[in-house]
Amino acid sequence: MKRLAPLALCVVAIVLSLSACASNQPLAIKDVWARPGIAGGNSAVYMTITSDQADKVLSAKSGVAAQAELHMTKMDQSGTMVMHHQDSIAIPAGGKVEFKPGGLHVMLTNLGRDLKAGDAFSLTLRFQNAGEMALQVKVQEP
Repeated sequence: MKRLAPLALCVVAIVLSLSACASNQPLAIKDVWARPGIAGGNSAVYMTITSDQADKVLSAKSGVAAQAELHMTKMDQSGTMVMHHQDSIAIPAGGKVEFKPGGLHVMLTNLGRDLKAGDAFSLTLRFQNAGEMALQVKVQEP
């Protein structure tokens, strides 16, 4: 019996450690990538956001660009693709929002350096409820 007590304590410690590692975040961001770009030019960041609870993306920032803005690309009445600035992007409860070429994206303007395939950089998204989330963005060809 005396030998089981340390084993039981060890099992309890492992279970508590694993439960602490489990994510409480109702929001998940995956498949984060950006197009290559040249210094002084532009690039765009894409990803998929899922959430158990309704939220909103309010803004984005990155040290690789002078500005990071939320944009939506849409076709206008003449058939031309046009980008529109978004004040925020709603994430529905239990839903998924895809940032993809030809749709939603984070526009990076006036890049401070070249972004080449294989590079990586940080991007921070600010959410209404989830707060700030720092992401690692991989640069790759579309």
